Order: sequence, then structure tokens, then C-alpha cells
Amino acid sequence: MKFSKICKGIMPDCDISLLSHGNESGDFIHELSNKKKSNLINGYYKLGKQLVLEAEYRKSYIDRVVVVSDIEKSLEYWLHSKDVIFLPRFFSQDFLDWNPVLGKIGFLADFTHLPNLYGVEKLCEELSKKIFQKT
Repeated sequence: MKFSKICKGIMPDCDISLLSHGNESGDFIHELSNKKKSNLINGYYKLGKQLVLEAEYRKSYIDRVVVVSDIEKSLEYWLHSKDVIFLPRFFSQDFLDWNPVLGKIGFLADFTHLPNLYGVEKLCEELSKKIFQKT
């Protein structure tokens, strides 16, 4: 998310899509619901601050968000996302046409989150299959 501000600063017309399988504020809500009552004020402050940050980035720097659940779709619109695309978790082999566009790239980030790393590994496996099939 934070790279979007840098990208827009360098190339204001670039189109930025955020791949979200759970926004960070959702993680904070989960943490808060499992915390002991003794330190909730700090948690509520952290959650509020994160919600404001996420909404600001969605309004100012991110053009669309791709989500994997209907609940996330509603949350993203609540956070002021301009465009939300629902990508089902399970899809058929012909779900996407393989039509690469020269000069277009995508970016996936934060490999400390294991689902992201797993997704990038799977993407690379599929891309390598396509590349080797084309040559």
C-alpha cells in the first residue's frame, strides 16, 4: 500500500491495483477481539489510526483493490476504494486469458506474510510453464 504513494509521485498517471486478501485493519480487529481487557485503549488507538491511513491511501493513491470475499468488497468500499474487483478463491483453468501486454507489469509485496510468498511462488510456477510452452 505504501509503495502506491511513491509510484504516484514518480508517475502520477500510473494505475495502481492493491491485491488484498485481508486488510491490515482487519488483522487488528482480530487481535483486539482476542486481547485481555487491560490494554484495549492502545489497541483501539492503533486500529483507528490504521483505518484512517488505509482510507487515505485508497482515496489518494490506489486506483482499485482486488479482494477474495464479498465481505472484503464491502469493507473496501467503506474504506473509500474507488474500484473493487472480486476475484474468487477458486477458478477454472480458463478463468483468465493469457494475453500479456508489452510494457505492463504487476507487483506483489510483503513476503513476510506466508500467503503472499506462497502466491508469488505459485504465480512464478505458472508463468514459467507459459514461457516454456511459448518457445
